[in-house]
Formats: sequence, structure tokens, C-alpha cells
Amino acid sequence: MRFLVPLALAFAPVAVAAPESYTVDASHSALVFSAKHFNAGYTYGRFNDFSGQFTVDKANPAATKVKLEIKAASIDTGNGKRDDHLRNTDVFNAAQFPTIVFESTKVAAKDADTITVTGNLAMHGVTKPVTFDIDWTGEGDDPWGNHRIGAHGTLSIKRSDWGVVGLKDAVGDEVRLILSIEGQRPK
Repeated sequence: MRFLVPLALAFAPVAVAAPESYTVDASHSALVFSAKHFNAGYTYGRFNDFSGQFTVDKANPAATKVKLEIKAASIDTGNGKRDDHLRNTDVFNAAQFPTIVFESTKVAAKDADTITVTGNLAMHGVTKPVTFDIDWTGEGDDPWGNHRIGAHGTLSIKRSDWGVVGLKDAVGDEVRLILSIEGQRPK
């Protein structure tokens, strides 16, 4: 009889983690970018108004999904005059193209803490595929009844690929994007 208990446990169903859906907590996240200025130094900025959702499936990373929406007019380089110029028709044309959207199409596990994400980046009326790595930075519960998870990734693009060609003598074509995202879901 004492051998039946371990045997029964060996064939018991194993609990598999279900996919978990998170909402981006923009107040604890950042979308930062850098670009060269006159090929000399880097100028940094951020987007202040963004939202998104993602689903994490630890048992099946290929089922993980990510969607981010960024308000182009929320660009902030710490200089109001420059920001107004970046919003106008020379660069982002935020009035005509108010939203920048990234939506994943494929996710693959790279290792235990990193996934490779492929998806469509829509900006300035152009949609193109991009691929980049996201590192899971940690997770835990907050005192308000939410479970939180963090992710960090970087992506380099050529802005001209999306038709953002204004200020080409002043601002470099390569732009590096840094995503530091914290998601939350009720426990």
C-alpha cells in the first residue's frame, strides 16, 4: 500500500500555467529613444503618452503577444521648441499620423529570461516588420492586489524606412529605441 501513493502521485496531472494578460502601467514604464545630432553626440527623448497590453505564456512562449500604442505628439526631448518641430510635418507629422503602433506576430524563447519578438511597427503611415529581444526583468505582487511583471528591450531602426526623413542633415537616420515596460494584472 505504501508504494501506491508515490505511484499515484507520479501519474497525477501536472498543473500547467495558463497565459496571463497584463496592462502596461505607463507610470512605471518608459519608451526612450536616442539619435545622433549632426553626427556628433546623441540626443535623447521619450514618449510620455502610451498604452498597451501583453499576454505572457510561460509554458508556451510562442503564444506570448505584445501590443503597444504610442501618441506621436507626446514626444519629449526636454526642449519645447525642438519637440514642436519634431511633431510637425518635417518629422513625425503627428497631426496626420497621431499613433505609432507595435503589434507582435511571432515570439520565440531565446533562453529562460529572454524572448525574441517579431512584429509590425506602424509609424508615419508605413508598416514594417521588426525583430528584437525582450528580457524579463522580474515579477512580484504589489500591496494593491496586482501581480506585476517587467520587461526590457532595445531596437534600432532607420527612421527613413518609415518615411520620417525630415531634418536629415541634423538628425541621424538610425534611432535606438529602449523599452522598459511594467505590466500589471489583478491577482
